[in-house]
Amino acid sequence: MLMLSLATIGFAINFWAWALLSPLGPLFQDSLGLTAVQQALVVAVPVVVGSLGLIPVGALTFGGYVSFSVYLPAELKTAYGLTQFDAANRMAGFVLLAVLMRPVGGWLSDRLGPIRVLIGVFAVVTAAAAVLAINPTLMP
Repeated sequence: MLMLSLATIGFAINFWAWALLSPLGPLFQDSLGLTAVQQALVVAVPVVVGSLGLIPVGALTFGGYVSFSVYLPAELKTAYGLTQFDAANRMAGFVLLAVLMRPVGGWLSDRLGPIRVLIGVFAVVTAAAAVLAINPTLMP
């Protein structure tokens, strides 16, 4: 619930900034002698800058999940010589495990705090990547 509240507050602040600056656009244009494009930039830049801070967070969390979902079958085929069918089945297992762990991650975030959970998850992912780098044998 905390994360939903924080996301809602962040969205509301960005929308509020846009709603506050947008009506002032014609005033900026007249007093500063701006073109229509410059006026649009004056109104949009604060909102865009506020939103840009969310890009790295999205890339590290959900973006990492999506990119790993694309990468895993190729890794299984090239590093371990699996057929497309076997790689797809193991990928399905990864997706199922990820879906089942989402409520657990939410529960842990509520109990321990989202930052602590993300730090722990990133540490586990880093350790798993280090193990994967030495190309261990594949368990059946």
